[in-house]
Amino acid sequence: KKYGTYDKFGVAVDRTGADNEIAGNYIYNVWNGVTTDDGVGKKDIAEHYRNQVFKGISEFNHGLKVHDNRIDLTMDDALEPGSDLVNNQWYGNVVTRARCATRFKTISRGPFFYYGNVLLDSSDGLRLYKTSPATANVYIFNNVVKFPTAVVYHNMDSVPWDDPWLKANLPKGTPEFWIYNNAFVCRVPFHNNISPGVPAVKPNYHGDFNLFTSPSDSELRAAGIGRHSLFDAQPIFVDPADGDFHIRSDS
Repeated sequence: KKYGTYDKFGVAVDRTGADNEIAGNYIYNVWNGVTTDDGVGKKDIAEHYRNQVFKGISEFNHGLKVHDNRIDLTMDDALEPGSDLVNNQWYGNVVTRARCATRFKTISRGPFFYYGNVLLDSSDGLRLYKTSPATANVYIFNNVVKFPTAVVYHNMDSVPWDDPWLKANLPKGTPEFWIYNNAFVCRVPFHNNISPGVPAVKPNYHGDFNLFTSPSDSELRAAGIGRHSLFDAQPIFVDPADGDFHIRSDS
C-alpha cells in the first residue's frame, strides 16, 4: 500500500458501540470503502476465539447499518464486513470499479444480513474470504452481482492470522452462510481460489433459489447447493435512462 489517496479508508468501523448507521455517502477514490474490525491483533487472536468467539461473547459493532451508499473506485475492498457483526444490516449499496466489490472477511459472529446491494464492474465480485466459525450466521439475499464468477471461495484453507491453534480447531469453509434469491450475471456459479498444491475446501454454504446467467455446476450439485436455482438465464440490458434492468429466462 502506498501512502496517499489509496491508503485511506472511506469509513472504518473499529470497536464501536451499538446501533451506528452509515448511510447516503458517496465514497470515491480510496483504498477501502467501508470496513469493520474488532481490534484483535495477531498475538491475541487465538485467545480471542477461545475465550470469546467460541463462547458466544461479542462486544462491538452491534446493530450496525450500512445502507444506500455509492462506492466507486476502491483499490482494495469496497465493502469489507468482518469480525463481530451481531445484528448488522448492509443493504442498498451500489459498488463499481473495486478491486473486490464485497469481501466477507473472516466473520466471527452474526447474525449478519447483506441484501439489496448491486455489485458491478469490479475485479472481483462476491468473495467469501477464509474460513468462518459456525457462530458466523450470514444471510446474503436479493443482491445483483455482475462478475464472471458468482460466488468466490478465497483462501478457505486458511484462518485469521494463520494461527496454528485456530487451524486445528476452526471448521473449514462457511458452514452458516446462506445465499438465496440473488441474481448473478456470471459465466460460472462458483470458483475456489487456492494456492498451488493446497487442497480445495469444498463449498459448504447453503444456497438456493438464485438466478444465474451461467450453466449449472457439478461441484455445487454434489454439495446439494442450488437445487431450485435457475441457470442459463439471459440478461437484457436497456438504456440507462430507462432506469430498468431485466433478466429473461425461457425456462
